[in-house]
Amino acid sequence: MSCLHAEIQTANSEINRISSVSKNLRSQMEILMASKISVEDFSRRMIEQESNMLANLTSLESKLKDAEKQITDLSEKNKFARRKIKLLAGEKENTENYLSNVILEKNEYEAKLARFMQRRCLFNRSSTPT
Repeated sequence: MSCLHAEIQTANSEINRISSVSKNLRSQMEILMASKISVEDFSRRMIEQESNMLANLTSLESKLKDAEKQITDLSEKNKFARRKIKLLAGEKENTENYLSNVILEKNEYEAKLARFMQRRCLFNRSSTPT
């Protein structure tokens, strides 16, 4: 009987040990499952962030292309404006020269008119009876 009793105690000890190991394994499995969920969640968030970053990069590239096009357009407008300014400066110079010539001609005509009026006055005085 004592041999049987000892075997029962050994079996109970083994059952308790197996139960304890089983509990530890379940606990470790729960931790691993939670870690797996955390890793999957982290991985999902990283994929979402990467997707958002790619979308932002695409948007920035589009904005950069638009800005480059605007710079090109402004550069062309600037070239056109510079050519127009040169043309207007040339026209201004031509107009100033033309006005100078007109003023010179006006002065010449005024001088001729003054001489003519002077001669007329002298002629009128000499031809008037005294």
